[in-house]
Amino acid sequence: MEAHNPAGHAVAVALGCCIQVFDCRSQHSSEAPMEHAAAVRDLTFDPAGRMLLSGGDDKCARAWDAATGSLLHTWEAPKKISAVAFSGDSRVALFADNTITALVVAPGGRRLASADRDGKVRVSVLPRTPLLGVPEIQSFCLGHTAFASCVAFADCPAGLRMLSGSGDGTVRLWDPESGSLLATLAASALPAVPAADGAGAAAADQAAEDAAVDEELLEKAAVAAPSGHLWLYPREELPPAVLCIAVAPDGRTAAIAVEGQPELLVLDVDGAAGTLTLTQELELPGLTRPTAAAFDRDGRLWVVGGVAAEGARAGVLQLRVAVRGSHGGFFAEGAGGLAAAAQAAVEAAYTGGSEEGAVAHTGAAPLQLNSQLKKRVFSEELTAVRKRTRAEQ
Repeated sequence: MEAHNPAGHAVAVALGCCIQVFDCRSQHSSEAPMEHAAAVRDLTFDPAGRMLLSGGDDKCARAWDAATGSLLHTWEAPKKISAVAFSGDSRVALFADNTITALVVAPGGRRLASADRDGKVRVSVLPRTPLLGVPEIQSFCLGHTAFASCVAFADCPAGLRMLSGSGDGTVRLWDPESGSLLATLAASALPAVPAADGAGAAAADQAAEDAAVDEELLEKAAVAAPSGHLWLYPREELPPAVLCIAVAPDGRTAAIAVEGQPELLVLDVDGAAGTLTLTQELELPGLTRPTAAAFDRDGRLWVVGGVAAEGARAGVLQLRVAVRGSHGGFFAEGAGGLAAAAQAAVEAAYTGGSEEGAVAHTGAAPLQLNSQLKKRVFSEELTAVRKRTRAEQ
């Protein structure tokens, strides 16, 4: 994942539990170690560009000095942190547990959008003094048929609009004031599965999910349900999930990364007409599969792909920069440009993997986000055991 400093010339990249900040002016990366004890799930700069906020599976949110990489503050939470944001005045850090998949504050700092694993997107109005009030829900944006994975605001000439992506493979355009759905674009489709292998694939997927259930819980459940019928899962297949949405400073262009796909989708966002139009399928040389993207204030598109190695302290990181041409489309920045310097400086921190490993890993598990976030449905027996276990803790 990555974040771009909205007030400066730096990009932050996270792979596993490590964070690197690259300064585009000096072409150097941060020297101070910026790490969580477990995988980093989200990171963002504050609007003033002075701090970086990160959250991860170690149940901690951490604020860093964006210039030096020094740790400023750590907040501990009862659950894993999956989404972080700063208030518009940079004075309040916002973070949420793993039921929330994304938090984004709109330009102006008054509206907060959140996406969750149930497919709902909420738009709330933040109190002028966030610590002294409670966000007031302004609208629900309902329509996704699987978990909502990402959300972004677009400050269009026609007014504020919002885009959301989902495990249902769609990108949707909303009016955040009313929650009205303006447009839907299918960013991915169901993967083709040979008929002969369908049952085997379903069984393998079922077994992988079953293995994620706590072993101690299963032992208790086995007593409650001697039949062995412990859990149920939705059988419908999901298409590749939309991983991220990046909106350009003009509010008219969005870049979409889709799980398992080698190219980014570039969309035209027409806020006045309420339309989303695919204008380009951007494939960047040397980028195996993009997972995150962000525009800088000059309109360049920074794209990251890669996988974490065992231990989540190293891996394979791929970083590319795309620029807009005179024809309106994007293309990879040439050799010797900013991309080459950024690639060398940032990737130096991640040496625990290989390019071949990255290809093998992403090829073997193209729908990893879906397996992590799709809603599991348990049998009555296991549901009762889960409730009882939580009550005993």
